[in-house]
Amino acid sequence: MSNFPFRYDLNGTSFVRGGLLEGLKIPGLDGQTQFRPPRGLSELRAQHADVIRFVETLLTMQIPSTLDGELPSRAFEGPVEQLRIGERYLIQDKDGRNVAGELLQGLVLEQEMRIAGLFRLEDGSTIMCQIPLTEAALKVYHESPTTFFGIDEPKKRIGDPGELYEWFLSAYKQTPRDRLLELLGGPDIESLRDLPQLELARVYSDRAACSVLAMQRPAVPGVSLGVSPINAGGTKLR
Repeated sequence: MSNFPFRYDLNGTSFVRGGLLEGLKIPGLDGQTQFRPPRGLSELRAQHADVIRFVETLLTMQIPSTLDGELPSRAFEGPVEQLRIGERYLIQDKDGRNVAGELLQGLVLEQEMRIAGLFRLEDGSTIMCQIPLTEAALKVYHESPTTFFGIDEPKKRIGDPGELYEWFLSAYKQTPRDRLLELLGGPDIESLRDLPQLELARVYSDRAACSVLAMQRPAVPGVSLGVSPINAGGTKLR
């Protein structure tokens, strides 16, 4: 069942929508309260990806306001400097030195007007930096959150356990196995040694997400995860 009130306001472009997804006798979608770890929540959403994507499309689709499909903020207000995944930027490490880092993942922290970026340095290590977010860039983000960092990927909300897990996994799924074991450590390290690389990445990402959520200060997730929370300007390297 759907209702599209914009049909009665053809001159408007901003409408509030709401939605409720419930599956009859479908485990996980039956409306019953279920508490899952970040990884479990992510896997549940992957299992019902088509249904969830359909509902999200109903809630987010907009009437185009430009003829070529360009975002209004870019078409009418000019280009906006943005971070792009895969590009290299000049950032500062924990010692304050300027180093080159490739952007692996980014998260927009709207309330703090900052971007949390995960960068890979030339020595293979990763650090997390915070970069100021301009009003113009925030407007672009609101118009197209899934393409804000230059690739088409679902918007990640740092307060959402499942999406936070997916954010970490996307950054660490190609991390060497030995490095993952080093990051995991802990009393159960012997039981982890026989796991394949991807499973280790999943275990680490799940624990990292739980750690961030437990701290309740998502702007500095690097404190206990082997990455460093650093303020950086993020100057792009040509």
